[in-house]
Amino acid sequence: MKKKVLALVGKGVIGIATVAVLNVLFMLFLIGIFKIPMNEAMKTNMGNSLTYWRNDGNADFPLFGDYGYEISDDMDMLWTNSATICSGDPFMDMVRMGYVFDENAEPRSGWNDLVKAIYDPANGQLADYSRYWNIHVGWLKLLYRYFDIGQIRYLLFMIIAVMFAALEIIFYEKQGIKAALPLAVGTFFSALILHSVCVTYFGDIFNGFLGALVIALCYNKKWFSKWEYLWYIIIGALTFAGTSLIAPLVSLGMCLLTDVLLKQKDDKDRKHWISMCVNTICWIGGYMLTLLWKQGLSKKYLGFQTGTDTIWQWIGPEMGLGERIATVGKNFARTFSPLHFKLPLFILIVVGICICMIKAHKKSTNVLQLLFVSIYPIVWILIIARHSLHWFVATIISIFMIGVLAALMSFIDFDKLKRKSESKNKAE
Repeated sequence: MKKKVLALVGKGVIGIATVAVLNVLFMLFLIGIFKIPMNEAMKTNMGNSLTYWRNDGNADFPLFGDYGYEISDDMDMLWTNSATICSGDPFMDMVRMGYVFDENAEPRSGWNDLVKAIYDPANGQLADYSRYWNIHVGWLKLLYRYFDIGQIRYLLFMIIAVMFAALEIIFYEKQGIKAALPLAVGTFFSALILHSVCVTYFGDIFNGFLGALVIALCYNKKWFSKWEYLWYIIIGALTFAGTSLIAPLVSLGMCLLTDVLLKQKDDKDRKHWISMCVNTICWIGGYMLTLLWKQGLSKKYLGFQTGTDTIWQWIGPEMGLGERIATVGKNFARTFSPLHFKLPLFILIVVGICICMIKAHKKSTNVLQLLFVSIYPIVWILIIARHSLHWFVATIISIFMIGVLAALMSFIDFDKLKRKSESKNKAE
């Protein structure tokens, strides 16, 4: 018993030390970034990027004329604005995560603020966005040396598309259609790949696929089983550092679903249930410790912090159960938007799966694990209810869709289905 306690304490120390190292790296990276002054290439590319955005208060207009897909141009302009900062004190720039605003602009907008930041920063006012690490400002600043926002968005799209394709190939090779189809449906219905073109949303989606890919490649390695908890801590820390609060549950959900789908552990396997819960706690630990590290820096050097203060606000203590349930419904409505196209298609897919279940039914061994992970987004929305009023939170419903579809498909005996199909073809 004593050895187990010591081993547990040792893992905890390693986990905390890992988060500390990561946060030091975040600090060093951003300090280096804020040492880089604006040059003509960056100014040109940022200036060209203004043509991609609109200065009419409607920069977030949805691509398909419906609100199932929408990107946050206003926030992407803010990160571009922040990438112009080089005050001469890179440490304080890293803590403050500042951006320029034009208090005299009519109307006041992110677009006008960005124009001021690019062309006349000396006469602008400075505000801060210190509650997050916002390391996406760092790589965005580097990319602006060579590309404008249109080219950057295409690059982000290609990165996520390649990661998705790689994960699909691994899923299909390891577990066949029963793992590959739910991932494809959940990803496309929630428009994860399309949403990745938005710098603001890229971090959560990237970390989701990164976490899942590493697990998919290493889950059957003995060394990985020993250090798996550490990977969840790392992904949790990267998720907080990689963007502002958008849809962090995407990264946790993708990792857990990959684990369940590829390991194919029995629902009666108590150790695997414990492992899933421990990994969830580790992800939360990595996320929250990274949040607290950044808030500590803000408090010490700015005299205030807003990160932990906003947690209570995002929970929305004034919201009742009815409002919270309604918020869940709104997020499902956004996911299935446009309703007249997506919902019938999804129903057809479910009906097709059910027909296969009837033709070749078997007892599922991991349905409870899949359903367990699939309710994570529901729990998130019910708890973080006020923040979940933002339409972009709907991307976490992808985890629900993947889990539920995989749970249904776990009842299909694919070998039996194949034999029946071959027999039918021979008879014909």
